[in-house]
Amino acid sequence: DSGGSHVFTFTDNQIAHNGGTGIWGGANGTQTISGNSVENNGSHGIHTRGNGTYTVSDNRIENNSGRGLYGLYATHVLEHNSVTGNGGGIAIGQGGAYRITDNEITDNTAGNGAAIDTLEAWSPDVEINGNIITNNTCTDTDCGLITVFEPESGDPAFSFTDNTVTGNSGDFLIWSERTVARSLVDATGNDWGTMDCDTLSVLIHDFIDDPGLTIVNTGSDDCEEEIPPGVECPGGSAHIESPADVARYVPCTELDDVYLHMTSGVADVTLPNLETVHGYVYFHQNVNVTNVDMPNLRDVGEYVYFHDNDRIESVSMPSL
Repeated sequence: DSGGSHVFTFTDNQIAHNGGTGIWGGANGTQTISGNSVENNGSHGIHTRGNGTYTVSDNRIENNSGRGLYGLYATHVLEHNSVTGNGGGIAIGQGGAYRITDNEITDNTAGNGAAIDTLEAWSPDVEINGNIITNNTCTDTDCGLITVFEPESGDPAFSFTDNTVTGNSGDFLIWSERTVARSLVDATGNDWGTMDCDTLSVLIHDFIDDPGLTIVNTGSDDCEEEIPPGVECPGGSAHIESPADVARYVPCTELDDVYLHMTSGVADVTLPNLETVHGYVYFHQNVNVTNVDMPNLRDVGEYVYFHDNDRIESVSMPSL
């Protein structure tokens, strides 16, 4: 990645049965790698590194010993590739920025990050959207199919949205190392197959497993969160410190107080049935609360108080 800025176009080739990497792109500037068949090579299928913009699209990358796609440092657009049967699907690292969209990532096997591995990244923005991720296997203890890196500096965005994630094998679907000082990981809109919320929570390594980590926010619509028949409101004051606490008070129509103070493990506070709070609704210095929704709350006896909740995006109490 030295020697000035260059333009390289590498298209419609068949690269197979070589001892090392199938395609190695290491020049600064603009690279386009598209329409190639890259298979049965002795290392990575396609490996790129440099300064500039690399577009890797519409390639068939199969049965390579290393990662199917391994992108470092530059701005990378990785889209519409078929990445199948490799020693890991897609891996990224170092700086740059990464958009990984509309790929088919299937039947890859690696110790960790078998589908998408980001743990070598420094502090880039990462967007992973619209991919089909199926039948991949990670083999290490406490491994994840998708890994989320801890930034070296700043608070770069990390999104994993609108993907289909089914039939994979490993201890975790997502293994996050992103600490609580960073913004949430946006993991909304994904199709996790027929999975209830409790199972999905167990398969994501984040704040619930380690309070030093931030939350991987899967949203409220991507799994089944119905309250089981027979669950009753515990009543009294709702002192909420975790998503499980929110779920416990979902059946309630009446509470003495709603109280959240200096929490970091709660992102969404939706109490759809709550109509009356005899005392106060109190939100103060909560690190990760982004959404508060109490659509039927009509009566608060004392006051509603919100202060220093830096990440709140929406507060909805339309009946109050």
